Amino acid sequence: MPRRPQGKVCGLTLQADSGPTVLHVSTGLGRGGAEHTLYKLCLAGENPVLGVVSLGSLGHFGPLLVERGIPVYELNLGRSNLLLAILKTRAILKSLNPDVLQTWMPHANFIGTLAARSLGMKRIIWGVRATNYHYGFRDWFNILMIGFLALMSHWWHDPIF
Repeated sequence: MPRRPQGKVCGLTLQADSGPTVLHVSTGLGRGGAEHTLYKLCLAGENPVLGVVSLGSLGHFGPLLVERGIPVYELNLGRSNLLLAILKTRAILKSLNPDVLQTWMPHANFIGTLAARSLGMKRIIWGVRATNYHYGFRDWFNILMIGFLALMSHWWHDPIF
């Protein structure tokens, strides 16, 4: 695995006591509540943010993050490209080598977890931004994805938060 980045990364100077580096993976960066929370978290400055992977487009918050010096990796992939999304996310994870992966929403949770686990990464935090997905996601693919995520959360010995 590559070494942890040293010096200046994403406009932040990394020091030994600067906390864990974080990479975020989001389904998209539109104007939604999860996206806005992700934006505010990236700007909070608690831990060095290595970047944000958007499985979709840059949306509303992508350019705003870039203006603030946070790299955004736009994959422009739909849900029919799951394998390609996993492989591209894996390549970004491998090159940046974050200490923590934070994923946002079901598709990003699924793709990010498979990419990270294939590299032996154990520090994964899922962003679950709804309490009852069955009312908000009526199509079979989303319901199947959420059910599979529930199973995935029990498969690994290391917790997924």
